[in-house]
Amino acid sequence: MRATENEQQEGFKARLGTVLCAFASDCSGATIVEYAVLLAGLCAAVLAGVAALGGGLETAFGQIAGLLG
Repeated sequence: MRATENEQQEGFKARLGTVLCAFASDCSGATIVEYAVLLAGLCAAVLAGVAALGGGLETAFGQIAGLLG
């Protein structure tokens, strides 16, 4: 016996609903987003530190060069 088109559509809707509910309740992707935010913050902090250190080193080496030269 073959299912009618309406029964096939209802079965598809039920399976689709099950899949979508399982996808929506899966929280494993949230950890990736959290790690990405942490990494972006860490990169910003490193870049700010390098920029501040770079300016200080340039001044220090300039003073040393002036004393030696």
